[in-house]
Amino acid sequence: PALDFSVLESLLAAGADPNAERNGQRLLHHAVNFGAACVRLVLQYQADPNGRAGEGGATPLEMVARRRSGKDGFVTSA
Repeated sequence: PALDFSVLESLLAAGADPNAERNGQRLLHHAVNFGAACVRLVLQYQADPNGRAGEGGATPLEMVARRRSGKDGFVTSA
C-alpha cells in the first residue's frame, strides 16, 4: 500500500499519538515497512524507538534486524 507522507505528517502535527498501538504494533513498527524517510518522520514526533509491539513483542530495531537476517520469514536481498 502507498503512503502519503503529507497526510501522515499532518496527522502527527495535529497531535496524533506516535506511540498509539494498532493491530498489536505501534506507528514506528509500521513505519519501518515504508523506509527510512518514514521512520525519521515518526521519530521527529517523539515515537518511542524502544516501544515493543504488543506484550513482550519486538522493538522496531529488532524487527529490522530479524528481517535483515531472514529470521522472520521474509526473503531478503543483498
